[in-house]
Amino acid sequence: MFIRTILVVSYLLSCLILVRAPWRFYKLNEHYFNKEKGIYSKQAINDLIPQEYRLHQRFDHADFEPKTFPVFVKPEWGQNSKGVQRVDS
Repeated sequence: MFIRTILVVSYLLSCLILVRAPWRFYKLNEHYFNKEKGIYSKQAINDLIPQEYRLHQRFDHADFEPKTFPVFVKPEWGQNSKGVQRVDS
């Protein structure tokens, strides 16, 4: 019960800070909406992460050899951790 109370209070505080009506939940994320594309952009959200906290990412090419191992490979369109593989050599 205590955790639920904290969640509800934090939601209401977020609504107050962002000056949004609590019953319009989708409005809390409107600053992530890409008006040019007409979608909520994952890339726009990703761009908000500071560079020092990002993992180095590359597209897989036959001529690319990682400098250190292990390397974790994930499909671009995977779901969370589904399809992630560890490559040791």
